[in-house]
Amino acid sequence: MKRKLLAALLAGTMVLSMAACGNNDSGTSSPANESSSAEGSSGSSSAENSSEAETPDSDEVIEVTMMVATKSGQGDWNDYWLMDKIEETCGIRFKVDQIIKDAWSEKESLAFATNDLPMVFLNDLTDTELATYGAQGLLLPLEDYISKETMPNLYAAMENDNVDLLAGMTFPDGHIYSLRGYTANPREMAKNRWFINKTWMERLGIEKMPETLDEFYDYLVAVRDGDPNQNGDTTDEIPLGGSYKEEDSFYYSAFIPILAGFGFLGDPSGADYQVDDNGKVFYIPAHENYKEFLKYMHKLYSEKLLDQEYFTQTAEQRKAKQAEDKYGAFTDYASWMNISDINVSIQFRGLEPFTSEFNSEKMWPSKDMQFNGGLVITNKVTDEAVIKKLIAMADWFYSEEGTYTIVRGVPKGEFTANPEYGWWLGETDRFGTVKVENEWDREKYEKVGQWRDAEVTPGNSYFPMGQTLALTSTTIYKEEDYVLIEDEAVTNNSRLTTDIMANLYDYLKVGWPGTVKFTQEENDEISLIETDLRNYKETMESKMINGDLDIDATWDEYIKGLNDRKLDRYVELLQTAYDRWASSK
Repeated sequence: MKRKLLAALLAGTMVLSMAACGNNDSGTSSPANESSSAEGSSGSSSAENSSEAETPDSDEVIEVTMMVATKSGQGDWNDYWLMDKIEETCGIRFKVDQIIKDAWSEKESLAFATNDLPMVFLNDLTDTELATYGAQGLLLPLEDYISKETMPNLYAAMENDNVDLLAGMTFPDGHIYSLRGYTANPREMAKNRWFINKTWMERLGIEKMPETLDEFYDYLVAVRDGDPNQNGDTTDEIPLGGSYKEEDSFYYSAFIPILAGFGFLGDPSGADYQVDDNGKVFYIPAHENYKEFLKYMHKLYSEKLLDQEYFTQTAEQRKAKQAEDKYGAFTDYASWMNISDINVSIQFRGLEPFTSEFNSEKMWPSKDMQFNGGLVITNKVTDEAVIKKLIAMADWFYSEEGTYTIVRGVPKGEFTANPEYGWWLGETDRFGTVKVENEWDREKYEKVGQWRDAEVTPGNSYFPMGQTLALTSTTIYKEEDYVLIEDEAVTNNSRLTTDIMANLYDYLKVGWPGTVKFTQEENDEISLIETDLRNYKETMESKMINGDLDIDATWDEYIKGLNDRKLDRYVELLQTAYDRWASSK
C-alpha cells in the first residue's frame, strides 16, 4: 500500500517555483531523475491584506544578526557563498555568531538569561525551549505572517506532497515559533538504518538474510568463529557494532534493530515510550518483554557477539572500526558514511526487520514528519518590514532554486573565486539517472563535501527548505547493479535509497509522533521526571547487559525503582499530550 501511495504522490508532484524572494509567480516544470536527492493555517487577514505593501524584494539590503551552533569542518559562515547568494536574492545580509556545538547549551542559555539575543536563531532550539521562551515573549509568533500570498512556495509544497507542515509546527498555545523545513523523501522517514556484511555471509555459507532474532544470533556466532575477513585471525572480527551514548546516537545504537524484533519502536537516545495500536502510551523499559530484550543483549555481550566497548567507546573509535572493516553488522545513517573504500562499503546491504517468539510483526521505527532546519525570530526584531523580508527568504528556500542552493551548493559558473567550481547536471547513466557532477578545489579538499562545508554552504540542517518528492529519487536497484566500474556504479546515495526502500519502507511504523507538542507546564514536569528515569534506567540496563546484575533477580527491584521515580505520572503526562494531538487530527 505504501508503494502505491508513493507512486501516486510522485506522479502528482510538481516542481516549485524558481523565484527570487518575494516573487509569487509559480512554475510547473519537472526535473530529471537525478542520482543526488535534494540531498494548514492561512494566516491572519492583517498579514494577507498587507502583502502588496511588503518590502522583501526591494533593493535595500538589511543586516540581521544570527546565532547558530556549528559543526567541526565548517568555515566562517560570514564568508560562505550562500550568504552572498541570500543577500543578492533576498536582500538580507546575515551577521553570524558561530558557537561551537559543545559550547552551545551554555551560550544559548546565557543569551536568554541576559536578554542578549540575536535577531534570529537557526534550528538549534528544542521544542521545550521554543515553548518556554515563546510563552515568555522572547520569540515572535509567526503564524500571522504565513499565508498563501506571503509564502506561495511553502503552500505549493504542502499541497503537492500532501503534508500538513503548519500543524506539525504549531504548539498547544496556537503559535508557530519556528518556521521549519521538511523533506518528503520517503527514505528519510526511517529513524535508523541497518546493515549486514553480505560478503561475509557468502564466505560463511549463509545463503539468506536473517529474518528472526534467532537467525541473526546464528549469523553473529558464525562471524565470531569463522574468520570471514580471511586473514587467518578469528579474533579480530566484531560481529555487532555500535555505541551506547553518542550525539545523534539513534543512528549508531545496536539496540534499535533488536528492540524492533521484540515489537518496540523506541529511541534509546530519545523517546523511550511508545503508543500501542489502541492509542495507549507505555514506557518501553518497563514492559515485560523488555526483560527478554535485556536477556538477548546480555547473551550477545557475554558471548562476545556485541562490541565489548559498546558502552564506553567514543564516536572516533566506532568510526575507525567501521572504516577498518571490523563489523559484521552495524547501524548508521548509511553503510558508507564512515567507510571511504567503496570495495568495503559495497559489501554491506540493508535487511528487513526481525521477528521473534515475542513479536510476529515486522516493524521499523518511523518518523511522522522529517523536519529540516528552522527559522526562529526573536523579539529583537520590531520592524514589520524586516519580519516580512525574513519570511519571504524562508519561502524562497521552499522553491526548487532555494532547496538546491542548500543541498547542492553553488552551481558551476557562480563561484566568484573560480567559476569552474560547482555542480552541474551530467550524462544519463544506464539506469536512466542524470548524474550530478561537481568540481571543487581538489588541492585543498579531498571531497566535495569538505569544500562545501568550508566555503559554500553549511548543509541541510539549518535554513528551512522544501525537499519535496519532486526533488528526490526513490529508484530501487537490483543486486546485479552493485558494480564497481566507476561509470556504471550505483552511487552511494542511490544505494542508501535502495537499502531503505527495498527493506524497511513497507514496515515503517510510528511509535511516537514527533509532532506531538507539550505545554510549557508539561515540559517542565516531564523534563524533571525524564532525567531521573533515564539516568536510573541507563545505569541498571548497562549492568544487566554486561552481567554485573542478574536480570531475573533484579527485575522487580528495577521496576520498583522506575515507579519510585514517578513513572506513572510521566506516562500520564505523555498520554495527555498524545490525546490532545490525536484529537486535532
